[in-house]
Amino acid sequence: MDQTQVIYTPEKNDKNNKSNEQEPETKLPSDKPTDTPPPSDTSNRPLNQTPKSDLINSIPLPKQPIGSGKAVTTATILAILFIGLGFVGGFLGFRYAPKLKSLVSTSADTNTPAIDSGITAPESTSATPGTIANWPIYNNTKYLYSVNYPDTWFNQNTNDPSAKSITLTSDNPSSKSSSNLEVTVTAQPSNGSDLKAWIETNNTVTNEKTSTLSKLALNGQDAYQQETTGVAKKIDTYLKQRDFILVMTYTADASSFDTGKPIYTQIIESIKLTTKP
Repeated sequence: MDQTQVIYTPEKNDKNNKSNEQEPETKLPSDKPTDTPPPSDTSNRPLNQTPKSDLINSIPLPKQPIGSGKAVTTATILAILFIGLGFVGGFLGFRYAPKLKSLVSTSADTNTPAIDSGITAPESTSATPGTIANWPIYNNTKYLYSVNYPDTWFNQNTNDPSAKSITLTSDNPSSKSSSNLEVTVTAQPSNGSDLKAWIETNNTVTNEKTSTLSKLALNGQDAYQQETTGVAKKIDTYLKQRDFILVMTYTADASSFDTGKPIYTQIIESIKLTTKP
């Protein structure tokens, strides 16, 4: 049997391969610029989400301080509370201030035996002074006199032996009682005048009814006395001691003025002038 040898010649195929390698790829013209960045991967983007522009994303958003809303709310509530308390306090103060003032005043009168400025409470609480023999004695070593004062009265400056003025009161001065009786003893310079001339020069009372000076003797010393019976009811008694004039003044409310006169008489009659401390 004859064998036929088949020879394979890949000319055609090689030509086709070469043509395929040499022919450039033809691209259709496009309106888009060649430097357009590749589209971002949207495989993980939700279907209903619209991508934001890069300009919006580049603007930083202001950050709200943590708890600022709560702080503003708290401040508003506190402001409202303070305003409310102010209105309530003002209303209560306007309505109840007189009652509170009355209670405080009553408490002070009851619990405070004497006010400041040297007022001393008496040892006895009896309303009526005892006999003059039991009265305390005040001695002034500067103006050289002594005087007895009621044992049931309050007194001011009687602990000072050189006081220019002392005050004696039947009631606690802080109570300002309408029935309070008061006696003061004050030393004033005579300026070289005799007793009557000094009184006429210095004792000027206006718009009051003043009686004529009456002369009297106090422990052997000449003295003068004058009573004022106008709005301000009082009695002034004058006594000279060396270069000073002792002025003793009695004042009281109109309802108790006559009641206190005998006690005032006892006080001024107890005054004694001394020559040395």
